Amino acid sequence: MSEPLGKVDVAATKSAAESCRDSSALPDRGKILPQAEWFAVMARELWQFKVPAHIHNHTGYSERTCRAWAAAESEPPARVLALLLRTDDGPRVLEYIMRNSDVRWWLLVCQARNILSTLWK
Repeated sequence: MSEPLGKVDVAATKSAAESCRDSSALPDRGKILPQAEWFAVMARELWQFKVPAHIHNHTGYSERTCRAWAAAESEPPARVLALLLRTDDGPRVLEYIMRNSDVRWWLLVCQARNILSTLWK
């Protein structure tokens, strides 16, 4: 006899949650840093000097909060990434995130950008 629709298999739910957290179960997409660290590394690479000030100027968040993100003390919300992508530095942010990626759409974007830069010379 099947179980009622409202009843949840707790063991199956826990197993699915664990497999989502297990990065070894995911395909290799290049080196992805730990939660808080990725943003700090990206920010330091993009803006070598006055990193918290750059983040503050682009996002409007407090300098104290931006210092914590730049020091990898906490991870910024996704909204910060969206705000950074909408700045003049947006292409650099996207390039950093997508570097070493071989997904088709990104390769097409890079190809189109290369063609346009050749035509505009």
